[in-house]
Amino acid sequence: MDGRRLAQFWTLYRRRGTARTRQGWSYLLYVVVLLSAVVGAPIVHAIVSLVQEPAVLSALQDPGVRVPIGALGGGLLAALAAGGAVRGPVVLSPLF
Repeated sequence: MDGRRLAQFWTLYRRRGTARTRQGWSYLLYVVVLLSAVVGAPIVHAIVSLVQEPAVLSALQDPGVRVPIGALGGGLLAALAAGGAVRGPVVLSPLF
């Protein structure tokens, strides 16, 4: 999304009667940060705990595993890009 389209979106958003106030945006930011911490912290902790296992560390340091891990990472990025193309964009026409 280029800057012009984003500016059009915000202009139209501010013109509607139910536009959020500064307090509304502050509360929304508070809720997002709080939920991110509550949901994200256990997930990050679980991933770090899993990777710290000796078997996982030795497997990740093995020279023969670089290619499969790289392929897995590339496949994950391609899948995320394809998912974004299918499920996006957030704002539909007339803004696009």
